[in-house]
Amino acid sequence: MRRLDDFLREMVCWATDRDPGFAEAYAAAVMRRARATGCRTRLYVTLDGDVVDLTLLSDEAQRWVARAWSAYRRGIRWRTFMNRYVAGPANPLLAATGGKITRAVFEDEAFRVVYDLGDRLGVAQGVVGEAPDGGR
Repeated sequence: MRRLDDFLREMVCWATDRDPGFAEAYAAAVMRRARATGCRTRLYVTLDGDVVDLTLLSDEAQRWVARAWSAYRRGIRWRTFMNRYVAGPANPLLAATGGKITRAVFEDEAFRVVYDLGDRLGVAQGVVGEAPDGGR
């Protein structure tokens, strides 16, 4: 039997292909419903429209994302953010790879969130260009 979150992820991907703004609207609707019912679901929508449920991350990954989010909110310089949180000592995934960003690291959901925060900083600070299709 498929898990509900797998089914919802497939539906979000299907709908996002047809309407790029759907993922953000869906995430906002889920968050409103979660708050209304007392559920602690936390979703993050990447610039590409991928939806990541932060509550499914390990405790260590959640702490890493929270530290990166805090740095992002403070407006840390893009290069410092990338060197510290993406490719540096704050990234717990790199301990097992000898400091290298492998395919497995790159595909990790927590890494995708932190990398996306770096992209957002870079765009906001003018050091990273937006994708020609607006990030989708």
